[in-house]
Amino acid sequence: MRRHPCEPWVWLRLKAAPGASLALAFAVLLTVFLAALLPRALQESEDSALRGELASAPLDQRTVDLTARAGPGSPSGGALTPGALAATRKSFLNLVPGLRPRLEPSAGSPYGVATAKPVPDTDHGLARPTPDLAPEATVYAQEDLAAHARLADGAWPVADTTTAAVLHAAVTEETARVMRLRPGSLLHLPNPAGAERSVLVTGVLRPTDPAQPYWTTQDSLRKPTLVEIDSADGPAYRWHFALLLNPDSAAVLPGLSFGAQAYWCFPLRPAALHAADTGALLALFDSLQEGPDAARLAALSPLTDVGVTVPTALFTAYAAERSALTPVVLTAVTGAGVCALAVLALTAETVARRRRSEFELLRARGAGLAALAARLAAESATLAVPAAAVGAVLAARTAPNASYGPTVLVAAVIAAAVTLALPLRVLLTHRRPLPPGERDDLARARPSRRRTVAELTIVLLTLGAVATGAAESGPTGFDPYVALAPVLLAVAVAIVLLRLYPLPLRALSGAAGRLRGAVTQLGLARAMRSPAGTPLPVVAVMVVLTVASFGGCVVTQVSNGRQYAASAEVGADGRITATNDPLPDTLAGQVRRRVPGVTGVVPAWIQEQVSFPDGSPATFTLIAVDPSAYAALVAGTGVGRPFPTAALSGGTAAALPAVVSPGVARAFGSRIVTLHEDPGDTPVKVAAVESATPAAAGTDFVIVPIAGLARTDPQQVASGLFRTTDLFVTGSRLDGARLRAVADASGPVVVDLRARQLAAYGTPLESGIRWIYLAAVGAAALYGAVALLLSFAAGAAQRASALARLRTMGMTRRQFRGVVLLETVPPTLLALAGGVVVAGAAVPLAGRQLDLRTLAFGPAAATVPPVAANLSLHLDAVWLVLPAAGLLAVAVLTLLSQVWWAGRLNESTQLRMGDGG
Repeated sequence: MRRHPCEPWVWLRLKAAPGASLALAFAVLLTVFLAALLPRALQESEDSALRGELASAPLDQRTVDLTARAGPGSPSGGALTPGALAATRKSFLNLVPGLRPRLEPSAGSPYGVATAKPVPDTDHGLARPTPDLAPEATVYAQEDLAAHARLADGAWPVADTTTAAVLHAAVTEETARVMRLRPGSLLHLPNPAGAERSVLVTGVLRPTDPAQPYWTTQDSLRKPTLVEIDSADGPAYRWHFALLLNPDSAAVLPGLSFGAQAYWCFPLRPAALHAADTGALLALFDSLQEGPDAARLAALSPLTDVGVTVPTALFTAYAAERSALTPVVLTAVTGAGVCALAVLALTAETVARRRRSEFELLRARGAGLAALAARLAAESATLAVPAAAVGAVLAARTAPNASYGPTVLVAAVIAAAVTLALPLRVLLTHRRPLPPGERDDLARARPSRRRTVAELTIVLLTLGAVATGAAESGPTGFDPYVALAPVLLAVAVAIVLLRLYPLPLRALSGAAGRLRGAVTQLGLARAMRSPAGTPLPVVAVMVVLTVASFGGCVVTQVSNGRQYAASAEVGADGRITATNDPLPDTLAGQVRRRVPGVTGVVPAWIQEQVSFPDGSPATFTLIAVDPSAYAALVAGTGVGRPFPTAALSGGTAAALPAVVSPGVARAFGSRIVTLHEDPGDTPVKVAAVESATPAAAGTDFVIVPIAGLARTDPQQVASGLFRTTDLFVTGSRLDGARLRAVADASGPVVVDLRARQLAAYGTPLESGIRWIYLAAVGAAALYGAVALLLSFAAGAAQRASALARLRTMGMTRRQFRGVVLLETVPPTLLALAGGVVVAGAAVPLAGRQLDLRTLAFGPAAATVPPVAANLSLHLDAVWLVLPAAGLLAVAVLTLLSQVWWAGRLNESTQLRMGDGG
């Protein structure tokens, strides 16, 4: 068999540099693995979070309910037969074919007929929590009763006709036990016409699986429920239970009460749902309620008032949270992808520079560009394609529950990029040979007008696109420029910086020529002789710094917002609130002695919903505290500014000084105002205004010194009406379980813990995406460091040869370290400075389009106090400095390691190797 002309070349090159070949293959494998794994892990995390929320939600929040009404006098008996109900169910599924694969199997989708309203039962033998309230029954004729229950006692109910004098029904074991029923019990159900219909209990049933939707979709079907009714004498209660007819008796139900209601329940199956289905499901729900499908529902059944109830709330909340999280994770994933591509391109750049003399020799001997490019493409493909395939398989095995299309696409794109990177780089470099004696370093590089126009166009288009995306998007809608902003800005800034970089080098080189030492002059001269380089390392470093700064700022702001909100809602690390009577006077001391981790206990008397003296409907919270202890509490929680303790000192019997919220300050003004609270009247005067306070988050408040109450109302104080109602407990290592035990032993109280409130803000979706984001940032940082190492590796051989020459001339190793640092640190500082600039611009730009409120609090955002709800993303100097300092440390350590290793080699060996000029 004839061998392909590229085959000998490929095997020869792979054998010539096996280490470099294996390194490239491993880089491709790792890049494909990470690039394929991140979206797969993101998809699995989103799917798992959605399924978890659905599985833990009550059944009625994930059930599509179709209902139709049969009036008392309407001729609807034929539409209520089991066959007609099954036909209507089938017609509905045909109407919404996209919903059918996401529903529970038919055995878990019950349907039937029930009385439209509960029917009161006048029999006195039934259980009555409130003696004057008769229990109510809902009569069901639900399909396939015998398949979901076993007969525990008596007999199965037989089918009844509309003219039957006595109806036959069954009850569950739980219903029989609570309502005191047994086979043979006779019930009497009145109808709207005033007549009674007798119902004979023929049997007691035991559900085969009580947790199945068959028994849980309808209220009280399996066991009675207690209904609370408001009355003038306080709450009253009645039982509501179910009577189960034979499914063939459905035609009887319209005459029992105010008509009957046919129902079809379609619970969603969590395992069949994906996060990507959320938008389609919400669109389908809208269509069923107000869109084209709503008009078709009436034709499904001859009954009237055909309608559907859909579980929109859960999917809407999930979609909002997912929309808030998407910009953050896409920024990190995009940054990691760009850094990975930059590393692969730098690998090709390094290979092309290392083998430049080889390619020049081949070109001089007549090798054509097309033939050379084909051989290099075959050489790269031999390594890239198998490595990409292995990486894709590993990613698919690691996250097996995601779709395979994106994985294959990612592997193909990366394999193609690696295959074509080296041939394209060689084509661009050797398309036109460099004239003898001409250099392409920074000192001599003069970009052409065409390149200048192209770079200027790229910069203007990039800045214009980013500005337009920022202006048109907002927190309510995600724009792709949020994810692309760091990359676009990095490209634009890199082009500008690389154009400006030679100017200060030339100026410094001229100034260094007047110095006496050779280190500075030689270092800057070597920096000027470095190749007129590619912007890839600079872009990679900038993207890494931007992604790290952006992510750090987001994580910090979200964490701070949660901490602040939890402190505002609870008021301290722990809070004990009396439910009825005041707290015992000894409880504060018991908490200090018996609860580990307590550092302080601040008692307070708090009365909520105090009316304004002017009679307005608004209310405020009145708080009486010891000012010094409360100031320490405010300082510890961070809610509000430092408490103005001095403002509450002094005062007279005529008026207490008060610290109030802005709303109260506007209402009170500067006059003395008498507050009419439950114990008595308290005159107060505004002494200071604070926007927030731990004891009353999200409401208007008035804070007065508790000692001053003795002057304004000594009789009430003496009678104990101003005793402690709340204890604010502080301690970073507070034992919450012990605090709850001590508090519960003192009487009926409510215990709130800041740690528990803080944990409530997290969601499975947010937690999963946070780990994916951190992994993406870590991958971006890894590739950024590798980009720096590759840029240093490109000149490692030349530096080793230069070290050998300089050492033969008497230069010490310390001096050469200074030369190397002066040669390589300036471009590194250039990249780091550009990264700080890009991060400083990208963080506020992207932050304008992030919904940090939803990101921080998830579904609990609606309950967060207003004082903690205003979150905005802003720059954090720590997250600008730390990543840059880390990369600078990596660069310096790498260079010093190269110098150390080169110093251990034999000078004669290095001099014989040469450096190519």
